[in-house]
Amino acid sequence: MDFKKIVAIVSLADSLDYQQAAAAAGMTVDELTGAVSDLEEELALSLIDERAGGVQLTAAAKTLLPQLKRVNDDWQALQEAASTYRQQEEQQAIKVAVLPAYTNCESVSIVDSLGDKQKYTISEENDPYQTLFAGEDDIAFVRCDNDNVDERVDLLPVGTDKLVAYIPARNPLSQNEELALPDLQAEKFLTLNHQSPLASFIQEVCEDAGLYIYSVFEGERAKTLVNMVALGMGVTILPEKSIGDDYDHAKVVKVALKPEVTFQLAFARVKGANRTPAQEDFWQGLKGVVQN
Repeated sequence: MDFKKIVAIVSLADSLDYQQAAAAAGMTVDELTGAVSDLEEELALSLIDERAGGVQLTAAAKTLLPQLKRVNDDWQALQEAASTYRQQEEQQAIKVAVLPAYTNCESVSIVDSLGDKQKYTISEENDPYQTLFAGEDDIAFVRCDNDNVDERVDLLPVGTDKLVAYIPARNPLSQNEELALPDLQAEKFLTLNHQSPLASFIQEVCEDAGLYIYSVFEGERAKTLVNMVALGMGVTILPEKSIGDDYDHAKVVKVALKPEVTFQLAFARVKGANRTPAQEDFWQGLKGVVQN
């Protein structure tokens, strides 16, 4: 039984007006009339009489209406109970924040290995530290400065990453095995959103090396930037693991930078925060996966 049919006939019985009934049922008029017609066919009974020039219930509909309303009430109650359960489940889920550039990073897949034991959600945040300290997220996947670790967090290191340049294959610079940042001075850049701490970090590294980026496009996702490099629209500098091997090797060349710019990747949580047993179990589960 499609409960939309019950909702349709009960709504129509209450108003005896197709427009009002459709609005009350959250349907179009065509959807409502179709649902009522399907119910009539399923019950092998005529429920609506329009011969008098208006909408009237047949004797069969009037007889069945109390039962139809009980079914409708039960269906509405079931939907509300399911909605409440989903909300509670979402509230209890472990909230993990990830930089958009690292959504598909292999290290983030560690979280998936715990999915059978604990519900979780992953959100993309330009500044995971900010949502972590605001209490909006329980755990964040972050880039750490090797020489400037935030003492407010517990860190679970998952490896290191480094900045590399992605260059169109037809660009002569793509023939180099490595490049110094100033070698890219004449290039048009595709960059991450300037409000992202990762974008700020890349810009700071470039300026410290004497490269002042001319950005012709800002995007949220590293993959988008590399796809645009494949179209010959510019070059980009990104963390290597944010892309991995997922790019068109025939059109894009990854070139190492000299000197090498490396940094640590880690899961982080706020030190001393009040936690539920589930949140603690999730952290310990992450730790177990990473250390093994």
